[in-house]
Amino acid sequence: MLEKKLIVHNGIREKRFGLLKQNKLEAFENWLDENQSIVGNIYVGRVEKVVPGMDAAFVNFGKEKNGFLHKEQLLSFRLASDQSKPITSFLHQGEKIMVQAISDEIDGKGAKLTGIIELSTERLVYMYGHTHCSVSKKMSEEEQRRWIDTASKIRSPHEGLLIRTGMSGMEEQGLIKELDQLRKEYNQLSSRLQNAKVGDVLQKKNDFPDRLKDALLKEKTGAIWVDDIDLYQLLKNWLDQQESLDWSIHYYREKENIFHHFNIEAQLEKLQKRIVWLDHGAYIIIEETEALAVIDVNTGKFTGKQDKEVTIKQTNIMAAKEIMRQIRLRNISGIILVDFINMKTKQNQQAILHAMKEEQHQDDRHVHLVGFTELGLLQLTRKRQNPPLSKQLMINCETCNGHGSVESPQTIAFKLERELRQFQHHDGDFVTIEATKDVISLYEGENIIYKQELEKHLRKAVHFKVLDAGKPTYVIREFGSWK
Repeated sequence: MLEKKLIVHNGIREKRFGLLKQNKLEAFENWLDENQSIVGNIYVGRVEKVVPGMDAAFVNFGKEKNGFLHKEQLLSFRLASDQSKPITSFLHQGEKIMVQAISDEIDGKGAKLTGIIELSTERLVYMYGHTHCSVSKKMSEEEQRRWIDTASKIRSPHEGLLIRTGMSGMEEQGLIKELDQLRKEYNQLSSRLQNAKVGDVLQKKNDFPDRLKDALLKEKTGAIWVDDIDLYQLLKNWLDQQESLDWSIHYYREKENIFHHFNIEAQLEKLQKRIVWLDHGAYIIIEETEALAVIDVNTGKFTGKQDKEVTIKQTNIMAAKEIMRQIRLRNISGIILVDFINMKTKQNQQAILHAMKEEQHQDDRHVHLVGFTELGLLQLTRKRQNPPLSKQLMINCETCNGHGSVESPQTIAFKLERELRQFQHHDGDFVTIEATKDVISLYEGENIIYKQELEKHLRKAVHFKVLDAGKPTYVIREFGSWK
């Protein structure tokens, strides 16, 4: 059986989890309070501008940039008998509407919004304005047919349903109960719209514990380790109620940072590098730009024990699997081009596509494998939802005029916090740290609130001295005592 571990770090501001399979990192999420994803949140919006030429509108929903709302995502459009009319027939400037975020603000562009609100439980997803029913493919074909027939009977013409794996083995009454619950929730949100203000959050979809629960539901079985006692207890109580899950949960008490202990930190450092080494000396190079990502495959030192074409095929298949993993872990989205080593036969190209499709189901995002171009490049796209890992952890390097990148002040500040936590039980009353101004500023937070929280946790005073350096950095100089 494949050994799976979910490793959870719940810091003051930084929250992270990594999924290990056979001690190899297969999924990672970095959850920061100050730039938390808004995907799934439901807002009160006001139409600021309708653009007929784009079949879209820009909506003020309380963020710095207005959100983008396409005609096909309008509830009024979905419910209309004649959908050939222009967007101005379904929406007007100044109108107050309920919207849900379907992507974060990326590269200076506002978030994408929808008027088709999606609500969910652990067993059912409800979408008012959709007309289709679907069932988790993890169920048997017989059960899928049963649930499709049941859902078709009990839903209204404008309700879309997605029946999740958690509904497996239940009776029809269980689905009716879940559906009634979500209908009631939708009606309550709609009724609050009239008296709510533009920018009000009607429902916050995801918080860190919810995201962890989703990961546990997806994998079904394994061991979870948590370094925070409150989060550990919350998840333990929840798991005790989940009959379909077989996760053991453990509270991590050691001094060493939990990500270091389980060797996740070293694997994360590799995700920030351009070159990814494969077995036998082959490697891939990953280049991310604003417009697209380009990945190049090289045999390197891998010569193989058979003829050249077989060696090339072996290298490409090995690379294809790792590329899908890297795309997922680095959260690379949009247009992606892969330059595999040239192959002579279409049959070998199909073997590459097959290898990538086998890995595709591991990704929560929609991935579309377009196919090979006449030049032999593989085209694929991945749904863009929030910034890639490189944008979360890195900034442009000022020393080389933006041609390279270094770890951001935020990333360095969080590294400092994690390192200090390992010295929680170290003797002494204070610690002296030299750091660049940007790191000190982020570490302390507004009105030094985060510094005070950490000092309370460490039971030590933290003294900073400004360090002059060309990039964000810090050095822990000494631990001292007042005596």
